[in-house]
Order: sequence, then C-alpha cells, then structure tokens
Amino acid sequence: MEIFTEDLLEDTTSLFAVEEQIYDGEVNMMFYHHHNHYEIMYMTHDKRLMCIGDRKYELNQNNVALLPPYLAHKATGIGSLTKRRILINFKKEFISDMLPDDSLFSIFNMETHVFEFGNETREKIRKYFEDILQIYLYDNFYKDYHLKLKLCELILLLNKKGVGEEIVKIDDDIAKKFTSIAHFINNNCHSKITLDMISSTFDIDKYQLSRQFKDYLGASFVTYVNTVRITRARRMMLNGLNNVTEIAFTNGFDSPTHFSRVFKNMTGKTPKQYMKELHAVMPKE
Repeated sequence: MEIFTEDLLEDTTSLFAVEEQIYDGEVNMMFYHHHNHYEIMYMTHDKRLMCIGDRKYELNQNNVALLPPYLAHKATGIGSLTKRRILINFKKEFISDMLPDDSLFSIFNMETHVFEFGNETREKIRKYFEDILQIYLYDNFYKDYHLKLKLCELILLLNKKGVGEEIVKIDDDIAKKFTSIAHFINNNCHSKITLDMISSTFDIDKYQLSRQFKDYLGASFVTYVNTVRITRARRMMLNGLNNVTEIAFTNGFDSPTHFSRVFKNMTGKTPKQYMKELHAVMPKE
C-alpha cells in the first residue's frame, strides 16, 4: 500500500507537531521524501528498514533516527507485526529562545542518522517521547512551555548520549550552505536548474558541489531535483490535476516524455497509470 506523506509543518506558521503512527503488516514508502523541518523518530515496536540518502539502516525497537531539513529518506516495514513509531517534527525557531546554541543541532548533521542506546538511557528516551506525545495530545496547561522544555531536555540528552566516537561530524558551515541549496531547489524546481547555476549562485566549486551533494542532501544532484519535482507532481495529481503536459512543464521538465520517463523510473508506473489507480481509491463526490 502506498502512503502519501506531507510535511506536518507545511503551514509556515506551524513550528511543532507530534504524530503517533501505528501500522499492521508491511508498510512501504516507495518515494524518497524530505521535510522542511527537523524530525526525530522513535521506534517503539518491531523494526523498519530506512534509506537515508544512499545509506540503509535497520531501525529496531527503541532506536532513534535524527533527520535534518531536506535530507531525502524513505522507509519500509519488515515482517508482519504491528509497528508503532512516534515522530517529533519541529522548526528551530520553536525552541530558539530556550536552546540558542546552534552547535546542539549538529547531531542532526552527522554521517550516521540512526542511534541505539544502553538500557538506562533507552528508558529515559522512551519516557521523553511518550511524555511529549501525551502533552501534545491532551495537556492544555502551559502546553507550549512544557513541550519546549521536554524537547530541549531530549535534545540535550541525545547530544550527551547519542554520539559515539566512530561517528564523524559534518562541517556545520557547509551543512548550512547545502540547506540553503535545498531551499533554492525547492523554490525554483519549476524552472531549469543546473549544477552550474547552483555553483554560481552559492559560490561553490562545481566539482566540489557534485562530490558533496549526496553527502549532505542524501542523493545525487539529478536524483534530488527529480525527487522534488516528482513529489510536487504527485501532489498536483492528488489535488485533481490530470493534464500530464501541464504537470510536466509546471514542474520544470522540458517535455511530457521526459517527465513520464522520470516518473516511471521513480514510481514504477506511468503518470496515467498512477492517476488511474489514484482515482480508483479516491472517494466519489
């Protein structure tokens, strides 16, 4: 079953959200996707395979995944058991007044994005996630303050316990530059985008850009741009647009044929097949 995922914080005024997801059986997310916010994922039951960039991880019970904005990822379930995970999604502004030190966010920009912990720390982390979920869903007494406090404590704990000696930290300045590049691509994917354009706009050597793109954004330049465009195209289809030519040109493809080829490579279906299946499951008015 294909699951459409949207950024929980797509509304520019939203800074924080928590989601509890429970699945029975295997769940497959065919598409790489990314968010415009930070995401902390905690697996409470069973396990998942996660592709984060070009790396694959087995996310087991009590493991934590840390994802910075615009890092491409996808996940699939393993086996047929019930799976439960808690997702904390937030923008840095939500806690900037309580956690002003940007260096504490460097844990999101490491080569490794999935962490496991010893029993004592594992139980503390589990309780933070469960507490944050309960406060978000049910507590209205100084709710934002409690959420900020718990999230800051969780990030501090992850900084203290989550960094192993074998993990190599990515240069923060370059990571920020690639975050800006991701913003640029997302805002301009309707137009022609080339490595030369990105190199010139952000004053970074073209060959360095090509080498480091996958390290920082999780996919090659071409794959990343195509992922953004196909994700936008799927959203347009979901919203009822079914003109393949219009969708192709609106999302920066030079022809409907090129769009259809890339779409099939990424989804396993042609745009028309995809829309036919989509319309079959959408409720009739």
